[in-house]
Amino acid sequence: MFMEMSLSTAWILGAVGLLFTSCVPPVLQSAVGPVASRKIVPRRLQMYHAQLDPRMATTETAAGVPVGARSMLHRTAISALYGEELGHQYVPFNVTGLARTASMDFVDLECDIVETPGRFTNDEWYYNFTSTRIKDGWTHVDYTFLDFNATLFNGTHFLYHKCIAKPARGWCGVNLVEGTGAMGSFSCHRERWIEPPSEDVYGPAAGFVAIAAAFHAAFEGEGWVTRQTHRPQQNSSFVLATAKWEDRGNYTMPPRLIDHFQRVLWHIPINARAKEIPAGQEGGKYDLDGVVELQVLDEQPILLQKFDFVRTFATIGVCLSVGVGAVVWLIVLPKESGRLA
Repeated sequence: MFMEMSLSTAWILGAVGLLFTSCVPPVLQSAVGPVASRKIVPRRLQMYHAQLDPRMATTETAAGVPVGARSMLHRTAISALYGEELGHQYVPFNVTGLARTASMDFVDLECDIVETPGRFTNDEWYYNFTSTRIKDGWTHVDYTFLDFNATLFNGTHFLYHKCIAKPARGWCGVNLVEGTGAMGSFSCHRERWIEPPSEDVYGPAAGFVAIAAAFHAAFEGEGWVTRQTHRPQQNSSFVLATAKWEDRGNYTMPPRLIDHFQRVLWHIPINARAKEIPAGQEGGKYDLDGVVELQVLDEQPILLQKFDFVRTFATIGVCLSVGVGAVVWLIVLPKESGRLA
């Protein structure tokens, strides 16, 4: 055909049709391609959570009266205290998405906060935590609540807290990435307070005592400035974990206390189970193996074929127009006009 070119209409139509035929495949191929996407798959998993397990408590009397927390609870309280910007593996599975627990027991608090603007002076605390935990010279936590007061100077205001921690029932949630979430984003939502549990040394009241004791140990203490050196001093784990040094002689405290209180309270039962101990080994029957149901909206990556329908239909329409036009031309015009040479 192209060896003997012609300016006849039929020849031109044939050449145009051939060019369109050559261009159509790459155009159609460019209209179809893979696109990364995600699909939501609800999954039901289990997350370790001791709730108000009485095995978290330690005893100091023959009657088994709970007076404190096991060492692993103190460790997890400190890790949560330092974990504001750290990640924690809540489930040992590769799941990503919003996670929410079933209804469960935990310890929550409510506080009355008074904010007073002011400037720090040497005769004031920039942090102070006191509670009713010490009574008559010995350590004590009530079976049903923990009262405490806390003062924080955040650089512009003195925040005076009067708080009470009590057992509650509700659910918790966190956004997971491959089973891990930020401890600072883990939050629990209280549905109701639990009626004061009975003072059963083997019941949930003992679990509350253990959580309250570990919480108290993490926040107790003070921060102040000495009159002699005018340098900040402290005897509190909370100050060590959250103070940010401005220079070698001064540091500032965080703007809020409530977030730190709640993060520690909510994570103590999660990390109470230090490791799995077989029942036949020493400590096995005391292993804190409690779990709660965790529903995860798992976002699974998938590949989809995306079609550019505008480009596809436009290409098909042009091809059909050229083809139909050529056929009509060959049918309507005289016979000799349809010859290519």
